[in-house]
Amino acid sequence: MNTQLREMVVAAEGRHLGEAELARFREHAQGYGARLDAMRRVQDAEEGIVETALRRLEATQGSRLRDPVVRQKAERDLEQTLRYAAQAAARDDLGWFQETFSEWHAEMLCALQPQPVMEDTFKALRDAVEERLDGADARALLPFLDDFLRELASWRES
Repeated sequence: MNTQLREMVVAAEGRHLGEAELARFREHAQGYGARLDAMRRVQDAEEGIVETALRRLEATQGSRLRDPVVRQKAERDLEQTLRYAAQAAARDDLGWFQETFSEWHAEMLCALQPQPVMEDTFKALRDAVEERLDGADARALLPFLDDFLRELASWRES
């Protein structure tokens, strides 16, 4: 369930939902089919998006990505980030994305690799999403990818 909707239900415990609260539920439900369709299009485009991101990285991190193990890990990290962003977009839930993915994944990646390398990696993913998806689908994912990039950037100061 969407984090905001869940919080509304908890806050309304023991009373009926008000009109504004019900309107938020209706709005969320009306857009659900379109968000699921967009998630399916992201899934269908995933391989091309990840390959485009990896090609972009080869231009800046070529020697690093020649190692097959490093390339495989980068591919896995890009896929996982794209999948979580797509799920969050389908849920329409930035809070869920931050709690279940963005915070811990950025911390883990920056503990294992230099922070600038990670930031470049996921900037390449963001650029590939903009290039490979139509405008509406890309715009649905960008808030989540941007959040992840902000989380990675926060590790620059650490």
